[in-house]
Amino acid sequence: MRELFPNSVSLHEPSALVAPGPERPGWQEVKIAERPKTLNEILHKLHFESNNTIHPNGRINGGLDENGNQIAHFISPYAEQFWQNVEVGIQPVVRALKSKRYLTYSSCMGHSLSSRRYVGIAFADEEARERFCKPLEQAKIPGVVIRRLDKAANQIGDVTETGEAKLVKEVPEYAKTVVSFNYAFGREYEDYCFVELIICKEFPKGEPLYLALRHPILYGPDFWRKLLRWDRLTKRVAATIRSDSVPKYRY
Repeated sequence: MRELFPNSVSLHEPSALVAPGPERPGWQEVKIAERPKTLNEILHKLHFESNNTIHPNGRINGGLDENGNQIAHFISPYAEQFWQNVEVGIQPVVRALKSKRYLTYSSCMGHSLSSRRYVGIAFADEEARERFCKPLEQAKIPGVVIRRLDKAANQIGDVTETGEAKLVKEVPEYAKTVVSFNYAFGREYEDYCFVELIICKEFPKGEPLYLALRHPILYGPDFWRKLLRWDRLTKRVAATIRSDSVPKYRY
């Protein structure tokens, strides 16, 4: 599978006059944003020119939708501003994955003892996915869960008439998702399969300490791992990925 990279697309906002002619006193030239015209321009805007917001609590996302759900821009791992969109707590794993050419599409460091820490990784086929998963499963790192997924959609995106990237919390048509992934990754796959590499699973809504005490077998181990060893486990996962046991992604 040959590796492609998106063509550079200029999305400079066009100039326009706010009055019939510049000769009129007091009028000046201003920049007016305009919606990109082609699919490539829209995808470039979404995956290479957008940014998530870094919040004071360390979260990096695109804000909340109208229902209060967190949404995030899918930033290409080849975008210049990529690392501005990766939370510091999960960066060791994402850097290890990039060193082996793996394609990440989502990540979160976890911001409470109820949440999970994870990275979403895309693959060309199940064979490539298994070459990645099996060494990590054989390493038996406490708290690490490998979830194999056939379909994944980060956030559907569009560009408004004023040229702003817009996110919507819904699952898009999968065929369109493949096109979006191909542009962001610079690939030409016909299909994708996915993995969520989780470091300590997510808890149901509620008090994490209560859940750990009420269900010590189900939630206790991960509660204490998150409290005492989350960063250490993250570094161990990163070291395993960098080791010779995990092959370089070949597509």
